[in-house]
Amino acid sequence: MNIKVKLSQNSILNEKVIQELDDLFNLTPPATLRQSLTEIFFSYLCNTKSEDHKPELKDIAADFYFLIKFLDEVEKEKSHE
Repeated sequence: MNIKVKLSQNSILNEKVIQELDDLFNLTPPATLRQSLTEIFFSYLCNTKSEDHKPELKDIAADFYFLIKFLDEVEKEKSHE
């Protein structure tokens, strides 16, 4: 099946990227990866003093949010198969 998808200028989707995602999700299901990322992030937040947080924490939190959102979408798509 050949599906054409228009990607934004910043998106990269090729055979290598798809293979890497397949390898990742074969090792760790999206839901498990999501849970691990969430636990690590909140463990960091809870176990460090706020004055010790890196100045770029807001950007890091946004990265985690979008990655977790992506993993949620992957899990939803997986359940539709």
